[in-house]
Amino acid sequence: MTTLERLSIDRLDLPKLPADIGALVNLKRLDLSFNQLTTLPPSCYELVNLEELSVHGCPLTAATKAAIAKRLPRCKLV
Repeated sequence: MTTLERLSIDRLDLPKLPADIGALVNLKRLDLSFNQLTTLPPSCYELVNLEELSVHGCPLTAATKAAIAKRLPRCKLV
């Protein structure tokens, strides 16, 4: 699955992501919309190829959004 470029795990009411999500090193688009995520696991910040992260409807904290912007500057939040 390390060659996966797009992943949609939206509308599942997830409270957290798997800790090893960072293993998906080629991921470019990740849709997490409408889940119960307030934070992301540290490995998520290893997704350096991520271009778009959809978190619409997720109650992410302001600190998490700031961390995404800082640690994944090429990634657009939608």
